[in-house]
Amino acid sequence: MTMGQRIRAARVAAGLSQRELAGTEITRNMLSSLEHDAANPSVATLRYLSERLGKPVSFFLGEDGESEAVVAFRDGNYRRCRELLEGAEKEWLEPVALLREVEQAVFDQRIPYARELLGKLEGKRSPFFGPESERSAAILRVKCGLSAEIPEDDTLLLKANAAITEGRSDDAKRYLNAADERDARWHHLAGECAFRSGDYAGAKDHYHRCEEEIDVRARLEICYRELGDYKMAYFYAKK
Repeated sequence: MTMGQRIRAARVAAGLSQRELAGTEITRNMLSSLEHDAANPSVATLRYLSERLGKPVSFFLGEDGESEAVVAFRDGNYRRCRELLEGAEKEWLEPVALLREVEQAVFDQRIPYARELLGKLEGKRSPFFGPESERSAAILRVKCGLSAEIPEDDTLLLKANAAITEGRSDDAKRYLNAADERDARWHHLAGECAFRSGDYAGAKDHYHRCEEEIDVRARLEICYRELGDYKMAYFYAKK
């Protein structure tokens, strides 16, 4: 059963139409694309569907609710998880499983093995591997002696991310303004800060500056919908 088929099965079981499930968070067209496997959901969309349908995220990723790989991931057996991953699950979960396994290896002082895993992690990304995971990987590279030190800008972005998560938008803006480099990670956090403040025009501009490196399709769809540009909202819903 594909991810789209699992979404549709859960919706039908809940007695919801596509329009009812989509609500105000996503468009019906976007939901239809997801159910027909014509698009992959962002992390935010997957969490929304999980909440609305009363299913764990793992239900949508694994066969019959939870695959062996998802169970292994949930149990903290990340090496076993990677061995079992295949298909869409591999694309989505492998980078995160690798990162978690690196963290375990560093904690256990198995630095050579951690370095080997970091090499495998290079270039692997997924919707679950966001800016926070990028920064965690950067810190782990320092701990493994693969980088000299955590750049000051990375420290500021870590603090900004924490402030956004905790709803301290003023502190987040201060940290972001103190950073010198305006890369994709910076624009993503600036977009999140503006989005959570209801500044959809500002959020949109920042998201466009990072969309080639970070999956912000769901956010851009919402921004354009809030701004009344339904043509562009539909474009990002289909994208």
